Amino acid sequence: MIRRFLLTSLAVALIGCQNDATSNHDTETDRGELDPSSAGATAAAGWTTNGTRGKTSEPSVPVSGTADARWTPYDPPALYPRTVTLPMQYITMADGVKLAVIVTLPADASGKPIQGPLPVVLQETDYNAALSTVASNAVDGVVPSLSWLGSVIGAHDPYIVKHGYASVSVDGRGTGNSEGVWKAFDPEHQRDDDVRVLDWVVSQPWSNGNIGVAGISDVGIHSFLFAQTGHPAIKAVISEGAGGDTYRDVAITGGQGNLLFFSTWFSLTTLVSTLNPQLLLDPVRALPVTLDHLNNALTSFQVPKFVSAVLGDPALAYDGAFFAGRSPVEATDAIKAPTFIVTTAHDIWQRGMPLMYEGIKNHAPTKMLVGSGTHAEMALNLGMTGDGVPIFDRIQLRWFDQYVKGLSVGADTLPNVTQSVLGHGHMVTSTDWPHPQAHAQRYYLHGDKQLTMAAPGNAPYERNDPRKLVQYPLNGICSISTSQWTLGALSLLPIPCFHRDNLTELFNLLYETPVLTQDMYINGPMQADIWASTGERGGSISVRIDDVDVFGDAIPISNGLLNDQFRQVDPSRSRTLDGEMIQPWHAFTEASAQPVVPGEVMKLSVEIFPAAARIKAGHRLRIAIGPSNAPQGVPLGGQIVLQSPIGTMTVYNDPSHPSSLVIPVVPISALH
Repeated sequence: MIRRFLLTSLAVALIGCQNDATSNHDTETDRGELDPSSAGATAAAGWTTNGTRGKTSEPSVPVSGTADARWTPYDPPALYPRTVTLPMQYITMADGVKLAVIVTLPADASGKPIQGPLPVVLQETDYNAALSTVASNAVDGVVPSLSWLGSVIGAHDPYIVKHGYASVSVDGRGTGNSEGVWKAFDPEHQRDDDVRVLDWVVSQPWSNGNIGVAGISDVGIHSFLFAQTGHPAIKAVISEGAGGDTYRDVAITGGQGNLLFFSTWFSLTTLVSTLNPQLLLDPVRALPVTLDHLNNALTSFQVPKFVSAVLGDPALAYDGAFFAGRSPVEATDAIKAPTFIVTTAHDIWQRGMPLMYEGIKNHAPTKMLVGSGTHAEMALNLGMTGDGVPIFDRIQLRWFDQYVKGLSVGADTLPNVTQSVLGHGHMVTSTDWPHPQAHAQRYYLHGDKQLTMAAPGNAPYERNDPRKLVQYPLNGICSISTSQWTLGALSLLPIPCFHRDNLTELFNLLYETPVLTQDMYINGPMQADIWASTGERGGSISVRIDDVDVFGDAIPISNGLLNDQFRQVDPSRSRTLDGEMIQPWHAFTEASAQPVVPGEVMKLSVEIFPAAARIKAGHRLRIAIGPSNAPQGVPLGGQIVLQSPIGTMTVYNDPSHPSSLVIPVVPISALH
C-alpha cells in the first residue's frame, strides 16, 4: 500500500494533467426486480451514438470480430542494449517561435547511436521534455523495469527504444524549453505546429518516415491532435487517459466549474515548466524562457483563465468556441490510423475516452482497454493488468510493431474492448463498446425509498409523497470524486470515504432495489430523470450510483452532476438504447440556459458517466440524490450567489412526476 501510494503521488507530481419517453417495458403490478439473466435475451440491443456539437446522434454501427480473442504475451528480446539521448534541438514554427525537441536513439553496447533510418515514436508534452528525459534515463540506469516512468510525462520509454525505435519528445508551445505562450491545445497554432513537427521528423536522417504517436494524459491529447492532421507519416496512435469533449468531460461538468481539477492541472503544468534541468546545463538560453513561462502563467493564461472562470466569464462558463477547438471528439472522422485507447473506471476522462473509441472504430482499427482505479493508477499501470493483459509498454510495442514497423505480431487479433468490471474481479472482453448485448432497463424512485421496475401508481398502499433534501454547496468533499478530480492523488490513502459513498450520502435521498436474487451486470452510460423543485433561484443536483453490499457499504459505481439552469436536453444529440434515452446531451450554452423558479417542478435529466459493474446477489443497487458535488464542480459567477444559500430541494415520485433511472443491463453470461 505504501509503495503504491508513493508511486501514485509521484505520477501526480509528473502528470498534471429531452425526451420524456416513458419505459418501453410493461408496468408491473408488483414491485419486482429485474431478472438480470433475461436482459437482452428477446431483443437485440439498439444503441444510437452520442452526438457532438457538430454531429447529431445516429444509429450505432457496431464492430464485430475478435469475439473469441484473448490476450497473449508479447515481449520479444531487445534489438539493442542501450539508448543515447542527443543534444536538444529546435524546430521553428510559422511565426518564428521555436519548439524544443529531444531525440533518443537505440545504441550499441558502447553507447554509439545506431545508424540508419528507424521508425519513430513521437510525443508532444506540456510537461517539459528535458525534465522527463532526465527522469527516464535515471530510472533506466537504476531500475530498468521501471524505466517507462519518464514516459508518463512525455519522455522516451527505453524499452521501446531498445526494440528499434527512435523516440522524439517535443515541448509544446510555451512549455518546457519551447518559446511562446502556453494556451492548452490552442487551435490557433496547434495544427500548424503539429504539421511542422511531423515534417521535421520525417526529414531527419534517423527517421524512416513511419511514425507512431503516443502519450498519457496531456501527452495523449496531443497524440489525438497529431492524428487529426491526417499527416501520411502517422501509421498508429496510442492515447492513454486523454480527452474527448473538454467541456463535458472535465472542465465544466454538468455546467458546474471543475475548479479542483484545473487548479491541480494548471499548477502542475506551471511547476514542471519551471523545474527545468536546462537551467543548469544551458542557463543563458533556459533562464529567460523559464521566466517567460512563469510570467505567462501569471498574466496570460493559467491564472487569468482560472479567475475568469470563477467570475463566470461566458466564454468559459458556457460551451463555445474555446472548448470546441480543444475537444478531439469533434474531429474523430479525421483519425484514420489504427488507434489504441486506454482509460480507467474513475479516470478524469472516464466519459470521453469511450466516446473517442466510438468515434474512430468504424473507419480505423481501434481497441480500448479500461482498467480499474484513477488517472494516476492508470499512468503507473496499477489495476491495468491481469487475466493475460500485460504491462502497457508491451502492449504499446506490439501495437507499433504491427502498424508502424509492419510486422505481423497479432495486434489486430487482440480483443476490441477489455474492461475491468467492478465487483467481478477480472478483466472482461467484448467485441465492442457500447456493449452490443446491453438492454435498457428503467427503475423508478418511490416515496418509501425503494427503487423498482414498477412505475408509481395510484394504489392506496403506495407512498408517493415527495421527499425533501437540504441544499448546501459542499457535498461530496470526502468522496471518490475528490480522488478522481485530483488525478488520483488520494485514491490509495486508507481513508474510507475515498472508497465508499456512505459518508458523502449521509444526508442524501437514498433509493434502493430489493436485495438482488441474481447477479446484475451493468455496462455503459446511464441517465437519471429526476423531477424536482427548489426554494431558491438556482441549484444543482448530484446523482451517485452504488453497489450496496451485505454489510451496507456503498461501493461507488459512477455519478453525474447537473446545474439546474442547464436542464434543457437536445434529443437529436442524446444517446438512446432500445428507444430509451440513456445519455442526455445538454447544450450548456447561454441561449439554452433556463431560469430556475422557486417552487416550480423541473425535469432534470442527469448524465451519469459510463461504468461497468457486477452487482452480486445479496447486494442492492442504490441511487443517491444529493444537492452538490463540490470536488467535481461548483457554481461559477452569479450562480455562486444563487446556489450558495442553504435551502431545500424536493424530489417527486408520483405518477405525474415519475423520477427514474435508466441503466444498460447485460446478460451475466457475457462475463464468462
